[in-house]
Amino acid sequence: MIYCHNIGSILQIATSYCERRVGFWLAFFVPMVLYIIMPLFLFIVKPKLKIKPPQSDVMPKVVKILSVLFSGNFVKRLWNGTFWDYARPSHMRARGREYFNSKKQTPITWNDQWVSDIKQTIDSCKIFVYYIVFNLADSGLGSVETSLSGAMRLDGVPNDLFNNFNPITIIVIIPILEYVIYPLFNRYGINFKPIYRICFGFVVCSFSQIAGYILQKQVYESSPCGYYASGCDEPAPITAWKATSLFILAAAGECWAYTTAYELAYTRSPPAMKSLVYALFLLMSAFSAALSLAITPALKDPHLHWVFLAIGLAGFACAIVMLVQFWNLDKWMAEEEAERERSTREEEEAKALLDVDHPIEAITSIKS
Repeated sequence: MIYCHNIGSILQIATSYCERRVGFWLAFFVPMVLYIIMPLFLFIVKPKLKIKPPQSDVMPKVVKILSVLFSGNFVKRLWNGTFWDYARPSHMRARGREYFNSKKQTPITWNDQWVSDIKQTIDSCKIFVYYIVFNLADSGLGSVETSLSGAMRLDGVPNDLFNNFNPITIIVIIPILEYVIYPLFNRYGINFKPIYRICFGFVVCSFSQIAGYILQKQVYESSPCGYYASGCDEPAPITAWKATSLFILAAAGECWAYTTAYELAYTRSPPAMKSLVYALFLLMSAFSAALSLAITPALKDPHLHWVFLAIGLAGFACAIVMLVQFWNLDKWMAEEEAERERSTREEEEAKALLDVDHPIEAITSIKS
């Protein structure tokens, strides 16, 4: 999915030159045409798709379970480790609660495994919070990086062309990782665990911001306008192609951090909640965008180099804290899988016992 997404992103090269040589109308018209023909492609591939009906009862159950969890003295339960047990139907009945709503006698429509699934879903989403910072380092402040290249010597190249090196780098690196690097690790017994991959991606992406800090500092020191280079009529005598280092490093970080995050979102989330986990992961991009908008007024000369440095250091800090917090992530994933298999096995055994105790006898004759 990420690979195909970045192949499509290369079309930004065409729109950059359309804007520079023709105008903005053509730059917007080209992607509009592509979006218009997309339904045709979806119609063509529809017979090959396995379409599952939506499970409309997921969110109502989640809301009910959360309302039970956060009722009463939930803070005390958080401290003594009984927070999740409080919403398990077996524990609810043990303390005399037979209904979700006693007044309306609303039945309890979930089982113990549902509570475990929600706990697992929330646990799998904790790591996503760090991606708010990662998204900022991963060209999340695009206006700053575009203005950096615009303050350098362009030599006739559009200043928004250089961010296209992000998808190009991803297209090159992902096959190398999948077919060369990771197989070599497996061959030599190197366990490059998911948390290692994510933290390594954070570090690489943070280096892109350090590179931005160095370049911005060089622009300030060599520009005719000094530390107000962004609005200067004469560019700094530095080739703008150096700005590609920011996008190449950020894209390399994506190849480790983003692909592994999608993998965790799929493998750790329960079958009924995969779409919810994906939605929560994408929600981090919304938070990053909101944070970017909040700090936009501060993104101006003569302090742009400090912006790059601050985001880079924040990325390094997130990598260290995350590595400590999720050091045993692979063990937790193994325990979650074992728990899910055990629960599934118990449900199947319970159904088998029910069929034995209450067999359905075939009707062979009708007595008059």
